[in-house]
Amino acid sequence: MQDLGPLATCLAHFPEVRQVNVSNNYIGGEALLEFFKKDLPVELDLTGNPLKNGTELNLNRCRSRDISALASALIKNKTLKELALHHSNIEDITALASALKDNKALTILRLYDNKIEDLTALASALNKNKTLKELALDGNRIDDVSALEEGLKTNTSLKQLFLHNKIQDIAALASALKENKTLSWLSLKGNEIKDFQKRKLKEIWIKTRGHDKHLWI
Repeated sequence: MQDLGPLATCLAHFPEVRQVNVSNNYIGGEALLEFFKKDLPVELDLTGNPLKNGTELNLNRCRSRDISALASALIKNKTLKELALHHSNIEDITALASALKDNKALTILRLYDNKIEDLTALASALNKNKTLKELALDGNRIDDVSALEEGLKTNTSLKQLFLHNKIQDIAALASALKENKTLSWLSLKGNEIKDFQKRKLKEIWIKTRGHDKHLWI
């Protein structure tokens, strides 16, 4: 199976169906996108699908809180480079973070305007992931970034990090920047950070990067 269109049409007439197993087929990114656009309250098991149609998958506004099926597909995917899941009501990113530990292709992950609060799983993924270069988390419900400290200290691939949220304390980020030499673009605009912490982080940024470019705070 490659086309999910007929399946979506059929499922529209059977609202009682909540789970469908489409594992081990040849479903690509474009087909998956079209399925999500139907806004069906159905969880797909996508295990074993290659998502090989293209290198970019945009699932903005898919309104599906459960992304575990997509995460499962990412574990072995070798072609998808960019994944966007803006405005999708996502709260739990545990499965997605777990997939990032094994995924060796994805370079850009954009999760703008969801309902993410806990970054523990994502921080753990940063310890092992070697390919992700851009991580965008603007517009979520994040007020604590302390979990990111250890992940950023050891990560050697991430270059751009966007964290426009409700953050007040950035001591952990400042500490991580002392050891992290890869991050070159950090946006913390729109948070509730105290001035003395802003000054401290900026001092560390300049000392370790040699300039204050690409730091928004």
